[in-house]
Amino acid sequence: MKNRFFNRINFTAICLIFGMSLLVSCEKDNGAGQVELQAFGPNPVLRGNTISIIGNNLDKVTSVLLPGCPEITDIVRVSSSEIKVTVPQEATSGQIIVKFPGGELVSKSLLSFTEPYVIESIEPTDKIIREGDIVTITGDYLWNIIGVVFSGRESEATIKQADFVSQDRKSIVVKVPRGASSGKIKIVDEPGNELYSDQELQIAQPVIIKLSPATIKAGSDLTIEGTNLDLVQSVQFAGGTVIDTAGFKSQTIEQIVLTVPADAHDGTILSTAYSDAEFESTTSIVLTVPTNLTVTAANGFKAGNQIEIAGNDLDLVTGLTFYDGVSAEFTYASGKITTVIPATAKNGVITLATAAEKNVETNAITLVKPILSALNPTTITAGETFKIMGANLDLVNDVKVGSVICTIQEQGATELTIATPLNTVTGNVEITAVNGDKATSGEALTVNPSTKPTVTSMPASAKPGQEITLMGTNLNNVRSVWFGNVEVIRYSVRSATTLTFTVPENAPKGKQKIKFVLYEGADIETDQEITIGGTDAVVDPSLLIFDFEDRGGNNVANNSWSSIGEKSTADGVSGAFYEITPAKPANGTWVWLISDNWCEINANMAQVSGISDYVLKMDIRLRNDIPVESGYCMLTFIFGSQSVGVDIAPYLKAGDVFTTGGEWQTITIPLAEIAGLPDPTPQGGDWGLILNHGDASVDFVGLCVDNIRYELK
Repeated sequence: MKNRFFNRINFTAICLIFGMSLLVSCEKDNGAGQVELQAFGPNPVLRGNTISIIGNNLDKVTSVLLPGCPEITDIVRVSSSEIKVTVPQEATSGQIIVKFPGGELVSKSLLSFTEPYVIESIEPTDKIIREGDIVTITGDYLWNIIGVVFSGRESEATIKQADFVSQDRKSIVVKVPRGASSGKIKIVDEPGNELYSDQELQIAQPVIIKLSPATIKAGSDLTIEGTNLDLVQSVQFAGGTVIDTAGFKSQTIEQIVLTVPADAHDGTILSTAYSDAEFESTTSIVLTVPTNLTVTAANGFKAGNQIEIAGNDLDLVTGLTFYDGVSAEFTYASGKITTVIPATAKNGVITLATAAEKNVETNAITLVKPILSALNPTTITAGETFKIMGANLDLVNDVKVGSVICTIQEQGATELTIATPLNTVTGNVEITAVNGDKATSGEALTVNPSTKPTVTSMPASAKPGQEITLMGTNLNNVRSVWFGNVEVIRYSVRSATTLTFTVPENAPKGKQKIKFVLYEGADIETDQEITIGGTDAVVDPSLLIFDFEDRGGNNVANNSWSSIGEKSTADGVSGAFYEITPAKPANGTWVWLISDNWCEINANMAQVSGISDYVLKMDIRLRNDIPVESGYCMLTFIFGSQSVGVDIAPYLKAGDVFTTGGEWQTITIPLAEIAGLPDPTPQGGDWGLILNHGDASVDFVGLCVDNIRYELK
């Protein structure tokens, strides 16, 4: 049987694309929304193929008339500008007509046809051929063919006309391309028409016969043996890694040599030919894993100690875990693995993993445990400390007396110092290591109830003359309460859990701890601090640095002021003071609050000599408490040209807030504690208060400052 294609009568007008070969003239109606016929093609065309008709508003076309044929109503409507019809076998050359409601359009160009070209045979079909072998196509009008396409990957299985071995009217001779596979071939003419052969070629494909060695180490060379292996384009290992020809160490018809990738897995090899055909090996490879493993520890198997793993092929290891999934970092050198036992490691095997997702295990190791051998003393009062003696106590991270959790104050390998809370009661002592190992004392620790007064709740600030309440335990053991050297004399409640009293009028101002004198004679202080509001009087006006009044040696009326504050006279200590207003600076920005960087007042600036006898005082109020967050905050007073400063923010900190209780108070800073401050103190340069904060939550709006001064102690 012959496969036929058509050769156009007028061969010189062969066309491929509309823009070049399908230009035609036509009758058209240019009214808005009217049908236009602009082009059709391909022309010439093979009977039985489709032609495309291009124009405007072609969705209105109801039929197409080709010469020698009935009207065609089976129309493929691609869009309003393109329709397609199939050319019947009885069609003849001539004009085409498109019909639509209200009219029709006739092309001025003539439709023409190709005459049949024929594939009569392809040879050889009686044997298996391969790349480079000759294939002969016989037929008629084959000189119009511009391409031969074999089965397989089209990009690798197409032969262009320029690469034909020979071509004439009756035959085409080509060589089998490397991307060809068994099957029919097709021939293609210039307009893009295609014709398939009836016969099929048998084209050799690669075959893997053997993989060696069958057991192999990642990074070693694998030899693949077989036939037609020069047609292999890539090899894929189990695990997914693909190696193409650029990664082959060598490649011939019978053999491929390549390096096994680090992440190759056990399994078969999948190869892909240039034809896109895939073929799999019938045998598998097995990836080597470390063997003959031994684990040693020069200083014993203890958390924190270094251990060494020896064995074969340890360079394959990509992961290391102790028993129960505790992972650890490791190093490999000189054929050995070194790692440190994690604190959470437990008794058991160590698992080594490879990139091939294969695991091997060492022999189980037994870790040392903390040993509790003695308690000293064996009787304490709740709140006191005791010692635990034993071995490997540096592994301990939790200590309980009975069910009460205690605090490790000092820790060594053979001794622990333990602080007990006030609610501790008699019980056995239990110690727990980070990995969960436990040990319990053979005898109980006898714990007597505490008589030490302890405050659990107290106000953060108060004013002289204000009544405040302290809550806690054993407060009935307090004989007297003191603020500095000033004793509290007025009490309204005194019990084991409550002390309510009036802050003395002459209590020292500022942040401080409250002192208790006990009936037994001892003195103790509260853990918490309280800020006593109120300001100290200005003792020596000549030692004022800034008082924000427009007079004398501390006149700041013409100073350089920042944009975030202003001078105020409302609710101050006396007269004018400075206050930060809501124009908060950006985070992390230094900004002057109070400044004399024009040196206007330097001639009369207060100065002291013998700074160990003096303090710096300033009256401060925070209208609102400010949370102390993780971001830094500095509120620094700068002493002139020396560029020496002191951070006053810590003097406002009470617990987790900066506060003055909303009241004015005086803070006192010994000059001798200010690093770098010269003696005598400077007069010239830039003076002032600077704010720098690094957290959006640290906002000093509402900070008020007055009467910055020196004063004798």
